[in-house]
Amino acid sequence: MSDTATGVIAALALIKGTKLEKCKRLQVNPTTLDRWRNGVGEPTEANLARLARLAGVDQEWIRAGGRDIAED
Repeated sequence: MSDTATGVIAALALIKGTKLEKCKRLQVNPTTLDRWRNGVGEPTEANLARLARLAGVDQEWIRAGGRDIAED
């Protein structure tokens, strides 16, 4: 699994609500969300920014797999 997919999963865990509620807030369909979580696809820059904003994290945190870059 890619770092981005791991970061997406971590970011989604920080957002309250059901999967469908998260999809609505992210303005994506459930299939798209599943593709991100499974590492089959990655969010566009706009979707990554929306995900980061809703989760209260930085986009780079998501790209780094949900960990601080300084931890590497």
